[in-house]
Amino acid sequence: MEMISTNRVFATHTHTSLPTVKLIAFVLFAAISLSSNTAFSQVNPEWKTHGNTADSSAFIGTTNDACLRFRSNNIERVRISHDGNMGIGTLHPVEKLHVNGRVRIDSVFMANDNVLFNKSARVEKDLDVYGNLTLHQGSLKLKPLIDTSLNENGLLMIDQNGDVVNGGDLKSKFYATEVEMVHCLTDIYGNISYSAPDWQRDPQRMFILNSKCKPDVKLGVGIKPEAKLHIRTSNNFDTHSLLIEKMNGQNPYKLLQLDNDGLLRAREIKVDLAAWPDYVFKKDYPLMPLNEVKAFIVANGHLPNVPSAIEIETEGVNLGEAAKTSMEKIEELTLYLLEINEKVENQEEVLNEQQKLLEAQQETIRLQQELILELKQLTNKK
Repeated sequence: MEMISTNRVFATHTHTSLPTVKLIAFVLFAAISLSSNTAFSQVNPEWKTHGNTADSSAFIGTTNDACLRFRSNNIERVRISHDGNMGIGTLHPVEKLHVNGRVRIDSVFMANDNVLFNKSARVEKDLDVYGNLTLHQGSLKLKPLIDTSLNENGLLMIDQNGDVVNGGDLKSKFYATEVEMVHCLTDIYGNISYSAPDWQRDPQRMFILNSKCKPDVKLGVGIKPEAKLHIRTSNNFDTHSLLIEKMNGQNPYKLLQLDNDGLLRAREIKVDLAAWPDYVFKKDYPLMPLNEVKAFIVANGHLPNVPSAIEIETEGVNLGEAAKTSMEKIEELTLYLLEINEKVENQEEVLNEQQKLLEAQQETIRLQQELILELKQLTNKK
């Protein structure tokens, strides 16, 4: 291995393409470790900084499977691996040209094949596309709208052929008063290519309609919807997930509010149920005796026909069923109270009868005492 002076410039006659020649010329102003070539050394024993005379067999490089390295300030900048991959800023190039860092091209960049960006790409000036532009994922955002013929409520739209066209006025085009029946787009196999739904506008209401080309409409706010209405909010606790207001004069009046912590605020909630527990008051209702209720509570820790705390924690509470069960227990409690009241009234009647008997006995005793007293007085007079 022969070390060459750091102040010399090296060049060779190759058939490399022009961009590669420029790249190599850019990095060859540094110290280079070279493998000596005997035939070339005999013709030109030393490379000069102002040009050299070389024959067709002369070259700069290695004759074994070692890589070719280029240095500046004694730090390796460029490497050509043994299999021909050139790396700039990397010691392990995996492509014909592998650059680790920023690349600047002040002229034309031309690729005869595909260009792949694993991350974002930025174009600061015009982007001319002479073929198809296909967007497989994500959204296409135009900032600002490039169609200067659009008014302030104008809209750019993609027609059924996939072309971006002037959609005209937003209100008349985006919120259509009637659904325009069109043939559905199909793929190469004849399957329907489903498109986004249309918003429709009717007097005092706006809605989305299903159609042959737009089935199973879902509406998502902040997320691609997985339900008929799917809302996702950020961690900003000042933003409500759902808020419905009614104007009361000049002031908004909240009707329904769903907070980010899951708390639902409403003026009133009405739950429709198929059956209400009036069946408790029917004569054939099996009202459990109180001693059996007590035994059930001791054994299970909750009332009969009422979910336990573990069930509530696991499955939550059904408001309609909870209201129904509460009313069922209230009506059962009413029956227990009526039953107890009936027993109390019966006991009061017995007590009243006993009180009357007691009063009669006391009156008899009083009369007997008066009679005895009279008899004693008559006896004393004799």
